[in-house]
Amino acid sequence: MVFIRFEHDLLYLTLLRILWPEFAYPDVIIILTCLSYYYGGLSDEQLEAAFHPLMDTDDSALQYDDWIKDNVNDLDPHLRSLASLKLTDPHQRDRTIFPMLRYNKAAIDCYLS
Repeated sequence: MVFIRFEHDLLYLTLLRILWPEFAYPDVIIILTCLSYYYGGLSDEQLEAAFHPLMDTDDSALQYDDWIKDNVNDLDPHLRSLASLKLTDPHQRDRTIFPMLRYNKAAIDCYLS
């Protein structure tokens, strides 16, 4: 059974009641799951989980650049490269990086993949 995380229970219950047969299609479940994350954002734990595969890829710097491209002017210069990022620093992580990436489509896509 697949669980879809909706931030608004009323929306979920309405869709469940009205469109129940349409939920049987895997494509609809995937789309609704993605939309739920795009609108609800990622939690801190989910963002940490998204960074683990990012660090393991060969093109991690390019992927991180894709994550921050919309906010690059708002970032301090030392946070613009993945190599200088310290996720163990709670101040940097909780006040700068995670709030910026919480609703970032590229970060959410990385988490969902």
